[in-house]
Amino acid sequence: MILIKVDKLKEERLIIVRNKIAEIISLISIESNSEKKSMYEKQYEELLKELKVLS
Repeated sequence: MILIKVDKLKEERLIIVRNKIAEIISLISIESNSEKKSMYEKQYEELLKELKVLS
């Protein structure tokens, strides 16, 4: 029972992280301000690390 709940939470977190990654990729591609672009790239790298841990 607990194992199923943990798997469900992990699956939900994976979906959230993937959606955030997709959103940040879009923001990076349209952003012209280099400061903001750099900030988005750092967020992207952190999310990739989290995705790797979750997978």
